[in-house]
Amino acid sequence: MAIDRLLQGETVAYIGNRLTGLYTIQRSDYRDLIKITGEELLPSDYGVAVSKGNEALLEIFNEGLSAIKRNGTYDKIYSKWFGEPIGLPESYVRNLIYFGLAVFAFFTMVLLLFYHWNKLLKKEVARQTQNLIRESTYKEQTLNSIFNGLVTFDKEGRVLSMNEKMAYFLGEDYRQSLGVHYKKTPLDRLFYDRDFAHVLATGKHRKEVEKKYLLKGEKRILEYNIYPLVVESHQVNGLTLTMADITEEKYMRRKLAMKDKLESLGLMVTEIAHELRNPLTAIKTYVEILPDNVDDPGFREKIAEDLPREINKLNRFVSEILDYARPKESHKSVFEICRPLAEILELFSSQFEENHIEVTLDCRENLRIYADEEQFRQVVINFLINSIQALVPSSAPPRIVIAVTENQDRILLRITDNGHGISKEDLDHIFNPFFTTKKEGTGLGLSISYQLLNENGADVEIRSALGEGTTVELFFPKAQKEGPS
Repeated sequence: MAIDRLLQGETVAYIGNRLTGLYTIQRSDYRDLIKITGEELLPSDYGVAVSKGNEALLEIFNEGLSAIKRNGTYDKIYSKWFGEPIGLPESYVRNLIYFGLAVFAFFTMVLLLFYHWNKLLKKEVARQTQNLIRESTYKEQTLNSIFNGLVTFDKEGRVLSMNEKMAYFLGEDYRQSLGVHYKKTPLDRLFYDRDFAHVLATGKHRKEVEKKYLLKGEKRILEYNIYPLVVESHQVNGLTLTMADITEEKYMRRKLAMKDKLESLGLMVTEIAHELRNPLTAIKTYVEILPDNVDDPGFREKIAEDLPREINKLNRFVSEILDYARPKESHKSVFEICRPLAEILELFSSQFEENHIEVTLDCRENLRIYADEEQFRQVVINFLINSIQALVPSSAPPRIVIAVTENQDRILLRITDNGHGISKEDLDHIFNPFFTTKKEGTGLGLSISYQLLNENGADVEIRSALGEGTTVELFFPKAQKEGPS
């Protein structure tokens, strides 16, 4: 057979009937051994013949042929009589085309969805960008609207940002300092290097530091604050500096202080005259009637009793005036605050018991302050006396609570009573000399206490309302080793 001779290598090609050749190749399982090339030679079409004019029969044949091609019967008949075609079956090709179209449709849909998603993403990015720009603009406008100048630094000391208020201190070209180390800019003259280094090293702020500087040849005063910029790891990542020119404010403070001083001086003169007049009047009266009553034993006994009392009153008043005018120089030292507090309460124990006052002391050991201990005692005694006087008489069970706590670099001493309280109007004047609401007293006790607190670097805050009691908070410097904090 010709195909067998081709396979045995006796010939290089076989030319013959296509259908016969395909049938032989299929039946003999030669598909992988033979390759069909080129175009068919003298192809002949096969068909179905009917009598001329018999269109109905031809239509039936055509419809049947189309039906068996659609359902695959044609391919089965073809395979039975002529074998499987070397090329792909028509149904396979058709299915392949359908699959290709489905894949194309799927990827087309994916591309459309990607395009739509990309379009939405671009819109969202544009919207978020506008929001960021708007937020950044708001922040910038907010920073520019504050009264103080503001600068931020990285931890190396380079300037990161500034608001427009810095133009007052640096001039209109202040933005030239951005990105430059502050030592190479005019900022270097506006704050102390030691404060910058301290905040950077410790993470503790510096507040209300005053510094003199020159502005267009004029001596001015500014006040600045330096705060750390702390990241989540609690490490200082940079600093913020705020500053304001307080030259006019300092001038107004001095004027107000002078005004208050003159007002206090006028009140002081009036009160001194009043306090001196009463005992002097009594002494003068006794002196005037002394010649006519010198032989009266009762008169001599009365004058011996009253005159020393009036003279002591004068002496005590003059001593308080001197203490107010010239407070003693403080001798500060480190001491535990609980000890003198316990001793003071022991000193007043009889008064507490007599007036049925419940006293509570909450003070943890080893809380040390740096102050003059004697002046500390005097201040606490003055405030404690006021609390006792506010509780007597009292409708509610009288109570005084004394508590000591730590507050950052200070020790807080809080004295609270449930006495009759102080009105808002009187609260604004309680530290003024000679101001008092008591029937007896000079009104110098709290004034002297206020001076002593200032001498020891302490602060005081008082909260009170009529019928609600009073709370006094004293803030003392916390001791560090053997010196002030």
